[in-house]
Amino acid sequence: MKKLLFIITAMCLSVMLALSGCSCMPGEPLTFNQNFAGNGNNFELLGATYEETLTYKVTYEKNYASYLKKESRIPDDIIPEYNGEYTTTFKANVKLPEYVTNRTDLNLTGGEIHKLNTLLDLRIETPQGKVYLDKIITDVYFYSIGFSYTPIYSIQTIRNTLPTLNSNGTDFIYAVSVVQNETVYKQNSYTLTKKMVSETDNDLLNFMDIKELHDNKTGLTVIESNTYNYTPRQLIDNTQLYFILRNVNISASSSYNVPTVTPMYGQVRSVKIKNVDQVTKNGVSFDYNGQPVSVDMPLTFYSFAMSGATNTGLPQIVACQKSAVDNIPYTALPIEMAQALIEYSSTFATIGVLKYKLTGVTI
Repeated sequence: MKKLLFIITAMCLSVMLALSGCSCMPGEPLTFNQNFAGNGNNFELLGATYEETLTYKVTYEKNYASYLKKESRIPDDIIPEYNGEYTTTFKANVKLPEYVTNRTDLNLTGGEIHKLNTLLDLRIETPQGKVYLDKIITDVYFYSIGFSYTPIYSIQTIRNTLPTLNSNGTDFIYAVSVVQNETVYKQNSYTLTKKMVSETDNDLLNFMDIKELHDNKTGLTVIESNTYNYTPRQLIDNTQLYFILRNVNISASSSYNVPTVTPMYGQVRSVKIKNVDQVTKNGVSFDYNGQPVSVDMPLTFYSFAMSGATNTGLPQIVACQKSAVDNIPYTALPIEMAQALIEYSSTFATIGVLKYKLTGVTI
């Protein structure tokens, strides 16, 4: 699959998980906690002032613990360098923009509406000195915990560099694409529209301002638009994955199948989520509200991958804060994340792992 397809897929996975040992049955509303705000299973509204920003440093590693390992079929000397930053911004109790209210009749009254924005900036430098600038921007609006974080609208704009082994297996050939996925949820159906920039010039696409494309939602060609039936409160949008993972409790060594709407499939697909480990990591360092901290942090490691798909891909890993420590309250912070990089050819070999390490929290 594409190098960043697994990043996109990770963002495109969502959760119907057992909470406190009680699984959600088909046809029932999903049930979550409000761990991200330190409220546990408290359904109180957050109010207009709640906002959180998380910042991560993104680096390349050959493997990540025992969960994701690099295969040896790709020579190290042709693998590019990856460095970047990932930022998530959550805002509670926002108003829907006009371009959303004009397109949805979904109206679950009595709850707040939240917005989550994410931005990934990734610099890729080949051994020959060529630089590619991957970027992923997402926005999602969704209801608060009382309505199972039901999604209302999501959009993701992606500039993606695809490495493919040449016929001799001695180097990569790189191709850049710009795509946009937009999903609008109504009372009984959702519509997923896929767009792309038709230009094929790598250099032009590599330096294109996709933030302008994302904000204006113009300049792309619709390549596919499909409508699917669904029931509100029984699925999560792709862009909510990391947020949702913070708001579930999964017992050790347990696994669950999860309903998710992803651009890859369109229709709802299952994702298998596993609690693979619980450890305390020493010397976890980041800035908390502007103050540097270094603590021994209890973590829960989750892995997830497509369930029942022909090609499930390698699992992705998220390590979440398990409990309060020192002056840092329990908000299930995602401390680390790891995603396999895949080259797209007959081998589908991994070329390493992108590791996301938390560097800053502002609440």
